[in-house]
Amino acid sequence: MDLTSDPTKSIAAVFLLPRCDMGCTFCASELGFDRMGYDQAVRLFEGLWAGGFDSLVLGGGEPALWRDVSGPVPRDLGDLARVAKQLGFTVQVNTNGIRLPEQPDPTSHLPRYLTWPDVDRFIFPMDGATPERHDELRVILGSRPDGHFGLVQRRIAECTAAGKEVTIGTVLTGSNVDQVPALIEWMRARVASGTKLHAWHLYRFQPVGRGGADAPGELLLDPAPYREACDLAKAAGLPFPVWRRSDMLRSTSVEFLWYDKGQLKLGSQEWPSELPPMAAES
Repeated sequence: MDLTSDPTKSIAAVFLLPRCDMGCTFCASELGFDRMGYDQAVRLFEGLWAGGFDSLVLGGGEPALWRDVSGPVPRDLGDLARVAKQLGFTVQVNTNGIRLPEQPDPTSHLPRYLTWPDVDRFIFPMDGATPERHDELRVILGSRPDGHFGLVQRRIAECTAAGKEVTIGTVLTGSNVDQVPALIEWMRARVASGTKLHAWHLYRFQPVGRGGADAPGELLLDPAPYREACDLAKAAGLPFPVWRRSDMLRSTSVEFLWYDKGQLKLGSQEWPSELPPMAAES
């Protein structure tokens, strides 16, 4: 499998399955692709490593829902992380945090997901600095007493206690762009409490996909206020990189990969960019 990387792209984001347990109002996914099998994913990882990628993001849908029980040994997300780490990748899991395995490890008493030694960091969403603002965009399918905001806060606290790195992703829309100052202060407080924040990614809402295509007009965000919010975050002096991601479907540093009807698809081929180089992110 020839997956020689564009020299500007070193990160591979792999969509493992379409299933998700959230109904986010801005979801850009069409949820129409294949669930990868374990052997299929391993071959893809090997091709990505040979092609020059050095960082792997395990994504979905929701990657914590991924299982492969077709072989003699059942496989879960921890098994995929192990293969990726053995190849040499920096391994990240892009998750909403709901279905990460919580049962305590008998030796460390940490939630089991934090005992996966091959996951370098977790990527969690934060789209508002309060439960009301975050949860109006991030909707859990079914009921949960503390809502999604409360769950994310708990997951970040667990990662902090375990010394695990965390990246935060924020989708900026017309309804939450005013949250950036409060989110900056939230980031400062997390760093002061010992959280190992690796980066903050600020995405601009795109009206596509199962949620975004039918989203209300108030979610639309013009380029000028989006850029002003990103400039504010980047000028805040936070002790980690802040990335402006103007187009969440296209990237100059990330290749997106998935299977559809048995065929490997690459985002750079499926979503050709009309933007000039480096216009979408910095």
